[in-house]
Amino acid sequence: CSYVAPDGTRCGSRHGLQVDHIQPFAADGTHEPSNLRLLCAAHNRRAAARWMGSDVVRRFRAGPA
Repeated sequence: CSYVAPDGTRCGSRHGLQVDHIQPFAADGTHEPSNLRLLCAAHNRRAAARWMGSDVVRRFRAGPA
């Protein structure tokens, strides 16, 4: 995981890595390598929650009603 906390601590997880768009694709981000990073599932969810809101991420994880 390439996440680095504000205090400089690096996550470094090598488990369950996911490709994340730095500039979200839905907000005109590209699939270019310069706009991609690897994040663990937890940090990818955090990034999604910051952009879409935690309520949206929670509903998405809950699955279809």
